[in-house]
Amino acid sequence: MASYVSQQQRWSRGCLSALPTVLRSSLPLRQKLQYALSASFFLSGWTVLVYMTFPVVRLLTGAQPLAATTADQFLGHFAPYFGLSLLAVTALGGGAYTFKAFALQAASFWIHVQSTVLTVLGRRGGFVVTPKEGVVGRQPRAVAPALVAIAALSAVAAYGLLRDRDPATLNNVAFAALHIAVLLAGVLPALRREPLAAPRPRNAPVPA
Repeated sequence: MASYVSQQQRWSRGCLSALPTVLRSSLPLRQKLQYALSASFFLSGWTVLVYMTFPVVRLLTGAQPLAATTADQFLGHFAPYFGLSLLAVTALGGGAYTFKAFALQAASFWIHVQSTVLTVLGRRGGFVVTPKEGVVGRQPRAVAPALVAIAALSAVAAYGLLRDRDPATLNNVAFAALHIAVLLAGVLPALRREPLAAPRPRNAPVPA
């Protein structure tokens, strides 16, 4: 997991830092747009962060992000967006996009946030070759920001349930629980201790 985090940090900072140069270049408009769309993936972590703050704000302050919107109006706007998003993922992913991939991306939200901030500040990153071998032990440090988010969401959900159990509170607690479940699925590989591979016999043939 630490190798994945290091790789994603390099890729995200590289794409985001090169974006202004590409947009100012003499490349054809179609190529500029293609690069901008590709680099925009490394901004998706901000959407995860914003979505996670909704139940936190509601449970701690009672403020409703969409207080002026009725349930019918919200559903009328959200349902088409959600349906089109699922259709786009299904069509473009060719069935290869799995829940594990989604959970890993969600748990990596902080990488995108960190890379954006460092890019805006003009901080240059170093280059480290990604290790090609796995690590046997647990790697909680590699997913520490996601673990902090899980702890914060859990604490806020517990606080909300202790203070009130009205439908709005239960809805936001469920929303927080959904985020917790997704984040846990994303960080679980880093928290498991992988078993050591059995040694290969000395005279065993080497796989082609």
